[in-house]
Amino acid sequence: MTRENWTKEQTIVVLNLYCKIPFNKVSSNHPDIIRIAKIINRSPNSVKIKIGNFGSF
Repeated sequence: MTRENWTKEQTIVVLNLYCKIPFNKVSSNHPDIIRIAKIINRSPNSVKIKIGNFGSF
């Protein structure tokens, strides 16, 4: 499996989502995470992890 780096645009989209979802509601089953993952061509789990990375700041 190859790993693709996140583009600036993908990162901005997920950062926007991070600002909208309460941190305790973040899961790979959240409908907004699934929707954004499809739009940016990422898995819901990778979007969840990226949001978690933002939360660690």
